Amino acid sequence: MAATSEYSAKPADVRAFLRAFCAHGPRRCKAAGRRNIGYIEIPGVLSEPVVYRDNRFYLTHDFYGRESASGTVFLDEGSPMKSGVQNLLVHGHNMRDGTAFGRLVHYTDRRYWRSHCVIRFSTLYSTASYVIFAVLPVTTEDVTAENYLNYAGHPTFESEAEFDAYIAKVRSLTLHPWLIDLNAQDRLLTLSTCLEDGRLVLLARRVRSGESTQQAARWIRG
Repeated sequence: MAATSEYSAKPADVRAFLRAFCAHGPRRCKAAGRRNIGYIEIPGVLSEPVVYRDNRFYLTHDFYGRESASGTVFLDEGSPMKSGVQNLLVHGHNMRDGTAFGRLVHYTDRRYWRSHCVIRFSTLYSTASYVIFAVLPVTTEDVTAENYLNYAGHPTFESEAEFDAYIAKVRSLTLHPWLIDLNAQDRLLTLSTCLEDGRLVLLARRVRSGESTQQAARWIRG
């Protein structure tokens, strides 16, 4: 089971949990609205609230805004939850105790990836499932490095060609076999955490309309 903290244990009803947090008074509700609160779950791996503000505050503050070295899982400021954003980017610390994104490092193991390939992301307004299709150790500093990937620079894609070029780069860097189909209309979810001197990045494809989570996951699980 995934390690949990006082706010990371999965609520029985995620949306009720989110609504309850917003119901603690006008100031709390207003703040919650600015943070675009959500909840991310991977069974057996993680169960964490997701907040939104900027790319600095929640590196050192918990879900309630208190100072914390563990920080909180947060949505990148460049990919707010708006209809035009195609690729949501979520950050979390690689915690040694397994909280936040501390267990994502296990995805470098192929068997682990295939066994834990489904992400569930809930907000006050909707819930969606995603299937992890790529696991990449990358650098974001040295643009000349073979494993350089500007994954934060693609909240949207201006054209099918841009989408295809980005996915081709991802495919060249992923540690595992390419087992899923993608097209330029797909919605993506990207998880990012630190890994030694670089980043470990997981990319997931949203389950399409008319497609069940089980069908999508079967691509990965075999």
